[in-house]
Amino acid sequence: MRRELPVVLLSFVLILILISPNILIAQPVGTEHSIIVSSRGVEIKPLVLEEIMGKCSCNRTVKILKKEGNRTLLSVKYSVKGVENEALVDIKGDLRQGAEIYIYTNGTKYYLHAERIVISSGRPPIAPLEERKRFPVPASRSLNMSLMRLSGNITMEYYQIDYSFRHPMGNMTVSTLLIPRGDEYISAFTTVLYTPAKKNVTSLELVNLSETITLSQMYEKLEDIAERLSGVYERGNKTVRDQLAPGYLIMARELRHLANTVKWMKWIDRPVLKAKAVISDVDPYTCEIACDLTCEYNVELICEPACDIASGGNILLCFLLCFVISRAICSYTCSQVCK
Repeated sequence: MRRELPVVLLSFVLILILISPNILIAQPVGTEHSIIVSSRGVEIKPLVLEEIMGKCSCNRTVKILKKEGNRTLLSVKYSVKGVENEALVDIKGDLRQGAEIYIYTNGTKYYLHAERIVISSGRPPIAPLEERKRFPVPASRSLNMSLMRLSGNITMEYYQIDYSFRHPMGNMTVSTLLIPRGDEYISAFTTVLYTPAKKNVTSLELVNLSETITLSQMYEKLEDIAERLSGVYERGNKTVRDQLAPGYLIMARELRHLANTVKWMKWIDRPVLKAKAVISDVDPYTCEIACDLTCEYNVELICEPACDIASGGNILLCFLLCFVISRAICSYTCSQVCK
């Protein structure tokens, strides 16, 4: 069960990761990076919190007022353009499947109906034999695709792709949010999380892909980044070498497998105009907190511009709607990888 946590600044998450007792091991090689992918190549540099938080509109505190059956009533205190506000969000149903959403703020009531349509669900084609030989215990994979439709005060839809790799040595999840427009995607956000069974060091990478590429090419780019970072971590101390370097190779292999699978699905392998991603090799103790808040922050960065177009510039509604969408996506993603 996903813990209900007050949503605070992203810096809290990163600080928590850094001070975790499992991470107090000398790391001459930094394990937090900001990565930019463009037509000029790949730029990897240390992560600077101020650059991230300067773009964040996520100053808010969430409190559960009531939770019974399939109904959840939330109080959301937030700031938009320096103005403090409070909203009540009444959710009836499961945000991951379908729900009726009522938002009350500043004397205005908004209504949204959320419906999830499963497009495909099952196991992707198995990995090549030479890859399967590496695992004495069989690994399991799953690939699920769905379409979420929102109607009411705003009409909007997005695709979600969830890919998972399970093995006694560790679990990995790749989750992608895609906002479509015609035969392309306006934006995409991907979370790549790998949780080994045993680990003593944690990493966090924020990726910005600034060139237009297809969805399968996006996964190939993320595969390339994971391989590059494995090489970076090979130069670290013994703990970093033993845990992060092989962990990133596993992420690279599974991203390659996902890219090849998506290539077969021509109907979904469309151009992506703007893409962001989080890649992390996390330990079980900080997994849920790190996953929750980094995921919600980045989903909202992707969601708000698209919502702004769909709503005709209703900043307040988009702020709250994208908060609800991020909770739905990140609740599912983080519960899967951190369980």
